[in-house]
Amino acid sequence: MLKNGPYPALLKKRILSTSGHLSNDACAKLVKEISLFGTKHFLLAHLSKENNTPELAYKEVSNGLNEGIDIRVLPRFFDEMWEIDI
Repeated sequence: MLKNGPYPALLKKRILSTSGHLSNDACAKLVKEISLFGTKHFLLAHLSKENNTPELAYKEVSNGLNEGIDIRVLPRFFDEMWEIDI
């Protein structure tokens, strides 16, 4: 999504770098690690309007987690007060 999206080349380069951005994949790894210490509830927020969806973020982060882990997704836009229920 990012490579084909509307962002300028410099912004794409920063987002694709190892600093300054948390990808769904990196978030999934972090959530899995933190859950090993007993955290059971996670809120995914600050999703990109052009380069991510709540459903994609949820799917990628929830894969491979143990039962009993609650993941909620905050809407991408503050004027939308909803969350996906998957």
